[in-house]
Amino acid sequence: MKPLDPAALPHLRPARGALSLVVSSGVVGGLATVAQAFALGALVVAAVTPPAGGWHGPAWAFAGLVLLRTAAAYVGQRAAARAAGEVSGALRQRLLDAARRSDDLPPARLVVLATRGVAGVEPYVTRYLPALVPAAVLPSSRWPRSPGSTRSPASWSR
Repeated sequence: MKPLDPAALPHLRPARGALSLVVSSGVVGGLATVAQAFALGALVVAAVTPPAGGWHGPAWAFAGLVLLRTAAAYVGQRAAARAAGEVSGALRQRLLDAARRSDDLPPARLVVLATRGVAGVEPYVTRYLPALVPAAVLPSSRWPRSPGSTRSPASWSR
């Protein structure tokens, strides 16, 4: 099974704007997580070394990155909920249009498809897609090495 089914892409078109916001907030949140780890390291180093520049700068950077991650998560979750509503609404409309054209669809089957069947797309849009893109994008990005580092992260386990 492919991570992103090409057959599902046309059904996601009604929510393009919301999904692009979901993807961008996921990437921003992921990058902020990595930057937060560096800021925490700088804060710990500043806290245990003699006060050359103080610990206030790293503390403010860390707090700012926590707020950035919080905002990115909030925006991403709101956009994912909006995208799920748009996709579900579009699928229900397509289902009702197909039901109007076809007389051989029993009403009980139509009710099950319109409720449970279409509702099954919501976890895909609200949980899976927001996690898929940062999981694909962030590991492929290049992170800076510390100035004295000669080994790559891939060789750390050797």
